[in-house]
Amino acid sequence: MDTLTRRFLNELAEIFDSINIEGKRDFLDPTLAAVSSIILTGMAAFTSDIKLLGVIFVVGGILVLSSHSSFRIWIKIVTLITAYTLSVSIPAVFLIPGRIIADISFSPVTLRVSYEGVMETLIFTLRAAASASIFTAFTLVLGWRRLMDGLRRLRIPKEIIQLLIFSIIYIPLFLKEALKMLSAREARIMRRIKLRDTWKVLATVIGDLMLRSYEVSWRLEKAVRARTFTSEQTIQEGFRFRPPDLLLLLTALSLLTLKISAGI
Repeated sequence: MDTLTRRFLNELAEIFDSINIEGKRDFLDPTLAAVSSIILTGMAAFTSDIKLLGVIFVVGGILVLSSHSSFRIWIKIVTLITAYTLSVSIPAVFLIPGRIIADISFSPVTLRVSYEGVMETLIFTLRAAASASIFTAFTLVLGWRRLMDGLRRLRIPKEIIQLLIFSIIYIPLFLKEALKMLSAREARIMRRIKLRDTWKVLATVIGDLMLRSYEVSWRLEKAVRARTFTSEQTIQEGFRFRPPDLLLLLTALSLLTLKISAGI
């Protein structure tokens, strides 16, 4: 449990740190890329067509490779999200009724695998993988702050933009803080106890994290107010159409038109 918990929290912290980068400034226009990202991510999240999900996944890979971004980080994030999604959706294989294709016996319990359950699990996992692949690709190419600039130009409420900017900074910090707290509590367990009792001890980290997050958010809010001299932010940079921008936007609009017309 200790190794699995530590590895999981460490991987999450590294993922958030890896996407909080500067990105390629002259590759894509932030506003047009934000529009394309919303279209493609939305389609990947709600479609049930496996071919369309495959196309979106390929578009994300091509985007990362063509911009010379870190392909290793992209694959790592997509793989972790796919594995996690698959692990939590596996019960649907046994719970969704339908045509039985296999029986798994654990005396005295027998689990029946249905074809409909397998397909629902597969589509759900592919949705998560495709959504993560295309959104992560845009984030690695643009950088988190430039992606937020694109959303700001689309007149997304500034409160939402500020929350997203702060979240990418403070989530990995609190994950690392949680690791320190877990280590401190485990060091105070002087004798062998049951797994259930160990979880009770480690669960006290949640309360401490909530109190610490409240304190940090209070200090952050005061610091932001003290350094803010105007309530409005002027964005002077306009649209800059480049061939990659047009190609990406046309691809997103074409896939969206195909989805609407074919009803997939």
